[in-house]
Amino acid sequence: MKNKHEKNSAPARDSFCKKDQSSMSAKKRPILVRSLENLKEMLNFSQFKLNGLEEAEQEAFQRFIAHREGRTKVTWAMKRALLKRFLELKAEGADLCACVDLSVRRGYNDVYVPTPKQERGRASKTQKTPLFEHLIASYEGLNYQNIEKAILKAFEFVANASPQKGYA
Repeated sequence: MKNKHEKNSAPARDSFCKKDQSSMSAKKRPILVRSLENLKEMLNFSQFKLNGLEEAEQEAFQRFIAHREGRTKVTWAMKRALLKRFLELKAEGADLCACVDLSVRRGYNDVYVPTPKQERGRASKTQKTPLFEHLIASYEGLNYQNIEKAILKAFEFVANASPQKGYA
C-alpha cells in the first residue's frame, strides 16, 4: 500500500538513483587509491628497519607506536622521526624503556627522558644558598646546623629593640 507522498517522489527518486550510480564510480576511485596507499604503508612498515636499537628497545619502540596509533594515525614520516628521536636519546645515554614507560603513562605524543625527583621538586633544606654561605663565612662558629637559631635570635633582637635605645 502506497502513501500519498510515495507517488509524487518516484521520478525524483529515479533521477537521484541515476545520479548516484554515475557518481559512484568517481567515489570508488579515491577509496581504491586510499586503500592502495594504506597497503603500501603497511608493506613499508614491514620493511622498516630498527637498526641501532637492541631487542628490548625495539619492543619499546613498537609499544610507543601502538600508543600513538591509539590516539592518531601514525604515518611513515612520523615513524622515521620517532626512530630518529629514539636514536638521539640512546646516544645521550637515556634508558629508552624508561622513557617510553613515562611517555605512555603520561599520554605524551613524543618520547621524553624522566627527570630525577630532586630536580623536579622544591629545593631541599640542606641545599647551600649564597646568602647562607656568606653568613657562615662572615661569622665565626656559624654553620648549617645552627644558622636557623642564629637567624631567629637576630629577628627577636630586632623586634625587641626600640628606637629610644639607639638601635633604629
